[in-house]
Amino acid sequence: MLCHALHASTNYPSVIIKSPDTDVFFIALNASSVIPSNVYFETVNQKNLRIISLDKVRLHYGPQWCSAFVGLHSFTGCDSISSFYGKGKATALKVARSKDEHANTFANLGVYIPSPAELIDELVKYVCHLYGYENESDVNLVRYHAFKSGKFEEELLPPNTNSLRMHINRAAYQCHIWRNATLPHFNTGNFTDHGWGIDGDGVVCVKWMNIPPAPASILELVNCKCTKGCGNNRCSCRKSSLKCTELCKCHDCQNSDANDESDDSDSYDCSQSNMWSLLLLAVPCLAVLPTDPPPKECFAEAATKYITCQHIIGRPAACHCTGVEPACYIKMILSKTVTKLNKTLFLINGTYPGPTIIVRYRGVVAIDVYNTMDEDTSIHFHGMRQRSVPWIDGVGNITQYPIPAHGKFRYIFRAQPQGTHWYHSHMRYQRDSGLFGALIVHEPEASFPFFPETFEDQPERKTVAIVDTMINPQTSLMGRTSVLPRYCLPDGSGIPVQFDHIRFQMNGQRLPRSAVFVGLNTQIEFYVVGGTNYRFRIISATKENIFVISIDHHKMYVMATDGYIVEPFETDYLVVHVSERYDFILKAKEDVPSGSKFPIRIQSLAVLCNDSSKLAGESYGFLVYKNRFEPMRPALPERLIVQNGRCNDKYNPCKVLNCPFEKMPKDYSNQGSYMMCFNVLVLHLRIPTPQGEYPSSVVKPEDEFFFNFHQTKDGLINGIKFDFPEEPILLSTDIKNECAYPVKCEKVGQRYCRHTVYLNDYGSSTRFVLSSLRLPVRITHPIHMHGHSYFIAKIGYPEYDESGRITVPNKDLKMPSCGHPTWSDGTPGGIVVDSTTVRKDTVIVPAGGYVVIHLLQNNPGWWFMHCHIDYHLNHGMAIAIGENPIAASTPPGPLHHATDEFCFTLRTFLFKENING
Repeated sequence: MLCHALHASTNYPSVIIKSPDTDVFFIALNASSVIPSNVYFETVNQKNLRIISLDKVRLHYGPQWCSAFVGLHSFTGCDSISSFYGKGKATALKVARSKDEHANTFANLGVYIPSPAELIDELVKYVCHLYGYENESDVNLVRYHAFKSGKFEEELLPPNTNSLRMHINRAAYQCHIWRNATLPHFNTGNFTDHGWGIDGDGVVCVKWMNIPPAPASILELVNCKCTKGCGNNRCSCRKSSLKCTELCKCHDCQNSDANDESDDSDSYDCSQSNMWSLLLLAVPCLAVLPTDPPPKECFAEAATKYITCQHIIGRPAACHCTGVEPACYIKMILSKTVTKLNKTLFLINGTYPGPTIIVRYRGVVAIDVYNTMDEDTSIHFHGMRQRSVPWIDGVGNITQYPIPAHGKFRYIFRAQPQGTHWYHSHMRYQRDSGLFGALIVHEPEASFPFFPETFEDQPERKTVAIVDTMINPQTSLMGRTSVLPRYCLPDGSGIPVQFDHIRFQMNGQRLPRSAVFVGLNTQIEFYVVGGTNYRFRIISATKENIFVISIDHHKMYVMATDGYIVEPFETDYLVVHVSERYDFILKAKEDVPSGSKFPIRIQSLAVLCNDSSKLAGESYGFLVYKNRFEPMRPALPERLIVQNGRCNDKYNPCKVLNCPFEKMPKDYSNQGSYMMCFNVLVLHLRIPTPQGEYPSSVVKPEDEFFFNFHQTKDGLINGIKFDFPEEPILLSTDIKNECAYPVKCEKVGQRYCRHTVYLNDYGSSTRFVLSSLRLPVRITHPIHMHGHSYFIAKIGYPEYDESGRITVPNKDLKMPSCGHPTWSDGTPGGIVVDSTTVRKDTVIVPAGGYVVIHLLQNNPGWWFMHCHIDYHLNHGMAIAIGENPIAASTPPGPLHHATDEFCFTLRTFLFKENING
């Protein structure tokens, strides 16, 4: 039935499962998490037709409880499993719901068979609780106390330890089959190994115990030896007003509990009419999910088939996972060294930056991190939503304990969404010093319907990660107004850290600062063939600086941002802030001779505060033409072709995409006076977001939140500095030193706490208003949110003078002395979200302005939102988002405490992903 429902869901938006059987309801409720359609359960109750939305049930109780219900139902009595005499479903549910640990216990029942010892112990505790002994863990002791008190009749006593363990075996076996109800073929092994047996007539019967019920000397004293039905007082048991038990040797007994009927009992008998339900359980089925092996075995080289990453000259190594199933295993060894300039450099597998991981959309990747360093770390896979597995998001002290020095940790994640992403350390300044790499998720072919042109996609060769190097950074000037800054953005706004100048690296190699006088610097060259289109992928791995990329005599056709494909947008310049990704198509010209070499300019957006024509830094890569059948480098000498005065045409001004302000100054970079700014709102999704998967343009008042990002000597959100906890927030039931939005404060920077905001309206459209309004220093911030790709609904700018410099901040918002801003005069117009609204996970918040983002609350967990300038993040510019945390997936047991080594299997990952939708 459930297999058919899953199959039907591929073609129909809704699936209705019809059954009068309670067992089927709980099976369907558990399976509804993997059925993409809307799932309804139709049944008849007292001649009344009822249609129940299982999705609403899941929403109400949360994924964990909906997984627990099927375990609780099988354990407390169903068609094939006996119940606890006198303990009805209502009592069983009330006791289960009284403690959170019971939810975890029943959510894990039937995941593995046989049941782990720890799970059996928790089930025994539940039975003790069920019989009124909440803090007891020995069911035999509960039997003793109950019998001694005289308050219990014999049949109301709890089962003994051996009988209960046999019951657990049967319930786990039944529940395991139910949990795999959507699989067409699977193998659970022999049911006789799980609490059932076959009697002499070939009939399947329950094995109540697998040890004698009492010592032999006792058995001789207390059993009857009737040859008939024990129907009169000749039976010694009946004569003593006792029920016959398994100790007796009677046949066809009429004096046993089996002949008593109770409305509270669902006990199974061995009658032929009820046998089919049990026999159907024995169909051949899939192998049983094993318990995760200990880390020593899990990390053994012989046990894991790591792929070999391909070495590429002049580029990071490439780890090709596109054809690897069911998961791609990659070994990452983290280390650090000291450079000739006495700077710390972090390495992955001995290289900087780390290898480029290339995987198909929705492929599964397993990364085994070996931390050989003398400091802790964690790895965040930037752009991956980690849906249903928030504890693998890789944020040290937020979603996991950091990986300790010389520790090991396995990350498993599903590669989605598609597009250009990256991975990096999320501890201190490790990312800034080299701990990062590219992560490319290949789109399915269906992502390019009717695309204007075909193009070559070579992510291992045409992915460009840009890093900045600041010469003599002056971090002590952060937030000070007594020192006149040297560099500003063209709108007059500040930059996080002042310096003498900056230079750029591309894919870990230092670039020359001149296109003409290269000297001994390594040249980074990208080879193209005339008449061919190429996809370039740009990743900003800078510490803090915004850069502008352009290619002399070539246009760029932007086709994606932060992984999402957009309608191609032609531009001359592309602005990229920290952690943003942009993909563009370069159209190699037909008539350019082999050997022609064009500068790829990487320019700082920062300029001298008093002269916008003087950049804070500029570096060069090169685009080189060759013939198709030539070797990698062209045979002819290279000829440099430089473009000057690119933007001098009044009637054909240069386009600058992703500006953090409304207009460029006329003298920026000496390229001409005519440059037009465009923000990301000019980009529109080429593949519309399906109906129901994007938020509304209008939100409820309680689903609107305001966050102002502010730099003083600390990094602040709404005047609050974030205090990183010692225990991961995701694991905390009581967050110490927490201050939850909206926080009351009197003085900016006075509060230092675990700043949180709660989203508890699952499925609702939610609005975040992100701003940078407060003096003395207004700065453009790249704001990243984990767990989501949000929709950009509106961008508001400050007011400018004729030269493009900020005069006053945007007036749509008003700022209190401390705390969050509010709308000045009601919600402004122009906030629009539709199916083609551009999506991102990092957005530039303009200095003196704001950005409105919308999202759907559909990914329960704890997610971090922060400025991606590490100096700001490490000084407190962050907030933890608790998105329906009560419904979030719970991590495997070892992650609940600090551990030197953590490893789990693909099957555990898939199970966690499955039960949490």
